Amino acid sequence: MNSGTVVWRFRDGKAGHERQTVGLLGALARLRPLSIFDIHTSTTPRAWWAWCRHRPPAAPGLPAPQLVLGAGSACAWPVLAAARASGAFSVYLMKPPMPWPRFDLCFIPRHDSPAAS
Repeated sequence: MNSGTVVWRFRDGKAGHERQTVGLLGALARLRPLSIFDIHTSTTPRAWWAWCRHRPPAAPGLPAPQLVLGAGSACAWPVLAAARASGAFSVYLMKPPMPWPRFDLCFIPRHDSPAAS
């Protein structure tokens, strides 16, 4: 039985970031079934090291994701590490703290003053 697209959502606990990811997942859920797994960034220390080693950050026992997303600077490295290790599509919801081309898709609000691209 297909339970839907597996999504890993990295969370930093900040209300604004939570609302951004909930909004995007709500819109996606209207288009297709989703299986969402929340991972708090407090469980992903040194996610940059996981990225370097091509390993997912602290997600034992979870099914492999097709989509990895997050909002907030604490989520950037975990999103990249999980996507790199799993081959999942990475989505970041704000201006990333590293070069944006590392992500598959970035939703950058106008108030973050994104460079033209």
